[in-house]
Amino acid sequence: MIALPLRGSVHVVGRLLAIAWERVRRVLAVARRPFTREWWLRFPISIRFRALGVYAFGALVGYLAATYLGGFFSVLYRLLLLLPIASLVAVAWGTSRLRYTQRFSTDHPVKGQVIEYRCIIQNTSMFAIPSLRATFHALLPARARGASDTDGARDAPLDLNTFLPGREDIDRTQDVQLRYRGTYTLGLDAVEVGDTLQLFRLRPRIKKRTFRVYPRVLPVQGLAPGSERRAGTSQVGEAGMIPDYSLFNHLREYRPGESIRHLAWRKFASTGFPVVREYDATSEPSVLVYLDLRPVPSSAPDPLATEDVSVEAVVALVNHFLTESIPVTLRASGGSYEFVGDHRADFARFYESTFDLVFRAGMSAAELFRIRSETGEVADANSVVFVTHILDPEILGLLEQQHSGLRVILIYNETASADTEMAQTERSRYFNRLREASTHLIRLRSPHTIAEDLERDDDYPS
Repeated sequence: MIALPLRGSVHVVGRLLAIAWERVRRVLAVARRPFTREWWLRFPISIRFRALGVYAFGALVGYLAATYLGGFFSVLYRLLLLLPIASLVAVAWGTSRLRYTQRFSTDHPVKGQVIEYRCIIQNTSMFAIPSLRATFHALLPARARGASDTDGARDAPLDLNTFLPGREDIDRTQDVQLRYRGTYTLGLDAVEVGDTLQLFRLRPRIKKRTFRVYPRVLPVQGLAPGSERRAGTSQVGEAGMIPDYSLFNHLREYRPGESIRHLAWRKFASTGFPVVREYDATSEPSVLVYLDLRPVPSSAPDPLATEDVSVEAVVALVNHFLTESIPVTLRASGGSYEFVGDHRADFARFYESTFDLVFRAGMSAAELFRIRSETGEVADANSVVFVTHILDPEILGLLEQQHSGLRVILIYNETASADTEMAQTERSRYFNRLREASTHLIRLRSPHTIAEDLERDDDYPS
């Protein structure tokens, strides 16, 4: 009667011991892992095992001294056991009394802008903080995280490791230049507070500051795709012009297969012959813009800068066309991005969407143009603009088959190209073939000359 409950109790205790040992084993396995940044940032407190080993050795010596010598050494041993607890309480109190303030000169930066960053870390308690370590984010946008976060990223590192007395503060200031568009996380990355014995590290929660850095909006005065007055237009799509139905021009004979929307019914009733009304077209032509989003070659001097040059050129074009109330359609290679607008009010929507322009596509702009032209999209446009950093033979083939009356503009971003003599010779041959096809060529030479390049004539040597 007594053996069964006792046997059951032994079984339960055995199970509990097995579960406890499994958890201890997992903790020891985690402790043996290398302390990566992702691992230790997950927990607000960590233990320095090397310092803990030194302390354990000292505690063992104190225990032996207290056991064999007694007296004063017994008191010293008890104090030694209380030291880690006192040290942990002190560092926890100091961490709770730590205050930090981050200030930025603007909350809406644009690419290339220099903003002032100021960080103030205050110890509001009367006790000193023995060890304070603060790290700051590297200054690269999120789209550049595939590369090293520290290679040329910081203008002046702010990272600090210092002793902070009670009732004092640390004030650091830095000018941050946002050299690329994208999403930036700036300011404090982590704060780590150590105790006097260097056994524990506490990490208070840090509020991250994230900024969306937009491309510049560069004013462009020229590059209008044509605004001449066209006469004799009765429907949308002829030479890309949109007829103005308030401007009657003349009557002409009805052609079989045409829409009867503008049929002159009274004239037809009186004469018995079908005729249609013709109108003048006074509005601006529509424009198609194809942006190449293929990855920039690794041989480029600055791939991120090359991407920004292409995007800012497109932003300048769309801004110019919408300001002039010219209907514009932007498509990016890959087929996932599309913008359609015809008024200045549409620019804000487009400007926000520039964060979706990621250079990862596998399709060229010329291939996307060929696919879209099969749907009849090109028939409703007067001008087609290619913005690319890679010279494709496909573009030359398309130009030979282009529709009559279609104006083609090639904007070549040459910041990604090699500057060797052979490369220059190849580009010269390519551009000569473009001229033979009556293509307007624009070269983007650097991030600082985008607006000037868009307005200048083609002066590439033949």
